[in-house]
Amino acid sequence: MPAMIAASARAAAAPNVQAGERANKTETSGAVAEYAPHLPNLLPPSLPAILDGPVPSPVDHLLAPQSLRQPVPSEAPSLRLYSVEPVEEEDLAPPPYSLPQKIRGPSRLDVILFLVCFVLPTLVGGVYFGFIASKQYVSEFRFNVVDTSDSAAGVGGLASVLSSTGLGPTVAASYSVADYITSPQALKDVEKKIPLRQYFTTKEADWWARLNPSASEEKFLYYWQKMVYSDYDPVTGIANASVRAFDPTAAYTISRTLLSNAEALVNEMQARRYNDAVRFAQLEVDRANAKLTDLRKQMLALRDKTGVVEPGNSAVAENIQLATNLRLSLVQLQGQLASIKMGNPQSPLIPPLNDRIKGAQDQLDKVDEEISTQGGSAELSKIVGMFEDLNARESLALQELTGDLNNLIQARAAADAQHIYLMTYVKPTMPTSSTYPNRPMAIALVVLIAFGVWCFAKLCAIVIRSHAA
Repeated sequence: MPAMIAASARAAAAPNVQAGERANKTETSGAVAEYAPHLPNLLPPSLPAILDGPVPSPVDHLLAPQSLRQPVPSEAPSLRLYSVEPVEEEDLAPPPYSLPQKIRGPSRLDVILFLVCFVLPTLVGGVYFGFIASKQYVSEFRFNVVDTSDSAAGVGGLASVLSSTGLGPTVAASYSVADYITSPQALKDVEKKIPLRQYFTTKEADWWARLNPSASEEKFLYYWQKMVYSDYDPVTGIANASVRAFDPTAAYTISRTLLSNAEALVNEMQARRYNDAVRFAQLEVDRANAKLTDLRKQMLALRDKTGVVEPGNSAVAENIQLATNLRLSLVQLQGQLASIKMGNPQSPLIPPLNDRIKGAQDQLDKVDEEISTQGGSAELSKIVGMFEDLNARESLALQELTGDLNNLIQARAAADAQHIYLMTYVKPTMPTSSTYPNRPMAIALVVLIAFGVWCFAKLCAIVIRSHAA
């Protein structure tokens, strides 16, 4: 009975519910039609999908060209609302669980590359640097080349002889010594004084680090340049050198020998420099001396040719002066004779004047004859000019020889003095502990290099696979 009453109640209320739904649907359609022009700006973009036709935007209408504009409808198009189907509980249930697919493991090639490129080098490097690598001891020294020749050579003409050196002598000498330490010449010089091969082929060193006893000169030089290091800092002017060996005594002995050879090299450079200056000054002295000797030979030949020893200090000058005086007396006598003849041609003074004029003329002719005999066939003025030219050239040659002799004396004094010194700031010492190899750093470097090689090999394998696929 109650069920029948509920059913009749539902049947009676059904028309009212349907009428309410139609009223609500009509109101909703009117509201949407009223605000349809504003929906594109106010509602989400998915809402126009429920409309019968597109809702034109006022902004699009205004931005469109005049020819493409369409009139905006005065009334909004009718709306059609879609009903939403109820979702069943079965649709909300999660999908059935499925097992994940099996992950593909590394291929055989990947394993081989990892073992060969990473594991094996790391293992070998760790074992060698951790347990096999021999201890190496380092002995170093620092030095600087000091040149005091600027103050010593800045006096006199020796500065012009030693100033043309290009680079400063200190910088050039420091570079030369630093380069000499790792040169083949240094290797030969050290090997002459100490058993160098024996130090580097000792049984205390491991097979990888020691020198092969049968190594050639080229390989020995390459090994020497690995065990010896030198560098020069042009900012501070200090050069440093270090020597590595498998025994502290060997490292100290090699370092001391290198320092001694470097000092000998500096002294040799100084000796060569100043010996060149002495040799140049001696050549200048020899040249000036030869020039003076040649001028003196020319003077002797001229004296033999003219018969005149010295025009300025001989009888020729006296005869010239006497001839000049006789000519003056003769001119005076002839003037007196002329004046007397004009006044009284029969004057008794005329005969004595004639006798005096004749005597002066005879004496003048005799003096001229003596001068001509002393001068030979050449003119006396030409002879005097030749003597004066030779005297002037001889005087200049003598002055040049004197200056060259002074330069030679200064060059010899500079060569005898010590101007270039190898100043050792840090002297070689006996090492007490091993500083090479740095085992943790070496192992870490091996691991890093092996990892980089493995990454590169892996990348190459991936590229080859992609191209093959």
